[in-house]
Amino acid sequence: MPLPDSISTFAQVIIDGIQYDFTKYIVGPLIVTAAGSIILKRVFHKLQDRKEQVHFWIASFVALCTLFYFIGSTIQKPVLVGSIQTAQTGNAPNVHGTLAVISMSVINTGTMQSIVRNWKVEAKIGSNTYAATFPLIKVPVVFSDPRNKTGNPTVGIMYHPEDNILNKLEPVQPGGVLTGVIFAQFENLDKDVFMQGADITVTFEDVYSNKYAAAVKTTPEAKPVGIAPGAHTDLVCRAPPELLKQMQQQQGPSGPQTPASPQTQPKG
Repeated sequence: MPLPDSISTFAQVIIDGIQYDFTKYIVGPLIVTAAGSIILKRVFHKLQDRKEQVHFWIASFVALCTLFYFIGSTIQKPVLVGSIQTAQTGNAPNVHGTLAVISMSVINTGTMQSIVRNWKVEAKIGSNTYAATFPLIKVPVVFSDPRNKTGNPTVGIMYHPEDNILNKLEPVQPGGVLTGVIFAQFENLDKDVFMQGADITVTFEDVYSNKYAAAVKTTPEAKPVGIAPGAHTDLVCRAPPELLKQMQQQQGPSGPQTPASPQTQPKG
């Protein structure tokens, strides 16, 4: 029976850590000891006796292991830093309440790789705090641009389910970054409540269950719909009249007369 992805990923992180420590504290001193022995024998013509060689190897290996240990005594651990770029809220079919799409990134500034897990999203509105759930999103989600005018060809932005950051279980390497979006559902909470301004907080953990958080404050003012960095977001635009006419000619009298609307259209 195969192990779940989260368990196998956790085990892989532990195995990689053991391999790193073995290479650092055993293989490293052996290589330095061997190099020192060769230099003393061939350049300085020392260690000609077998007994001297054994004593040199033992003494050098122990000394180098101790030195490497104190030099690398800093604990290998991940340090995650989260940042939220955009947060959009609106209504969507098959989602009860309000759907929030949060685009964010997590950087590993530590010295050890780690998965990012145990995600949680909360919104504080006034004196009340609401916890979000994570719905299963199977089709793209489109948010309309609240500033859109008749003459503006851009009408919204499309977020894709494959960018769901909760499904990205690959370890984040030191210096690496994890990007994606979170689809958070606030059940039985109308989107108009967020017009008051909300403090949205995203919490997550590393492989050692250390907790981290990133926050953003929504405002009632209409702002541009932002592109999520590192995600497969698409701008939704109106088709020019020339293209519509060409499409109608290609489809014929029985074909559709207007472009199909997106399957999911929350408005924020």
